[in-house]
Amino acid sequence: VSTMAFTRQRSSRALELLLLLSIAHICIIDAFLPRQWVRVDPKNLFSSCGSLSASTASSVEETVDQASLVLRADYVGESSPAPVTSQEAMVDFFRDPKHSSCLITAANTRESHVVPSNDELLTKWKKRASILGAAEPKESDVIISVRTGGIKFPGVTVESTSLIGSTVLLPTESNPFPSYEFVLIQDQREASGLKPIVWVFNQLVGVGNKDREKDAALMSLSRVAPYPTVVDPEKITFKIESFLEIKVKFPSVLLKILPVSKEKAEAQGADAVRKVLAKDIDVSIEKFRNIYVESLQLEQQFSS
Repeated sequence: VSTMAFTRQRSSRALELLLLLSIAHICIIDAFLPRQWVRVDPKNLFSSCGSLSASTASSVEETVDQASLVLRADYVGESSPAPVTSQEAMVDFFRDPKHSSCLITAANTRESHVVPSNDELLTKWKKRASILGAAEPKESDVIISVRTGGIKFPGVTVESTSLIGSTVLLPTESNPFPSYEFVLIQDQREASGLKPIVWVFNQLVGVGNKDREKDAALMSLSRVAPYPTVVDPEKITFKIESFLEIKVKFPSVLLKILPVSKEKAEAQGADAVRKVLAKDIDVSIEKFRNIYVESLQLEQQFSS
């Protein structure tokens, strides 16, 4: 009897760990996003992200009963070249919420809408922006709600709704182009399906428990800007630089059934996340570029 009980207990722990890692994977995939706008050479981006990772890593506390997994990923995506336009026209293009939403909805493949701001959301946004080194939001900046389609697992379907702060940074004397910063403000996940598995999911992510909800922390910052091409100064490319981190706390006993070490699990997880980011970001930035080119063509038609 004791052997059967032990087997059931091990199976239960394995199920919990599977759901836990799946939830972490969902969080990472569905909320990509960036850091204070400074002209940074792409080859130096990862070293600057490393300093951010080091600072956030110190906030992960582990105890005898609690362990954590920390997954971090960086990615730089670049569009194909496009014609340059006037500074005024570029600013107008960046200020249109439809254009910014394309970048955070995997090229308009996810449901999204602008939500009204309030004191609570603005406070969260400012706090996240300060932690990530992003610009403080202005009254003209908007919050976009992005909802993913249902991701199905055996017995359960998980959906995620993310609130993302979208900031337009205007040109300066040293930077002739506008740019975007996207800060993840908050993320909420919902599960539906078999009640026992939904219950396990809610226990893992702490639904309804503010202290437990903090155990699954997601930080994300992305920035998007045009850069003149080296070959032709009359051409630009759009670059997106993204940083993403997820920290999940769970009972330390679950470490015993990990098939690899904690460090290797984090490294493998970060590599998998980076590949997913690359796929979504490359599609989004090229779609953004195409919308920009179409807007220039329409403008030329009207002016001719």
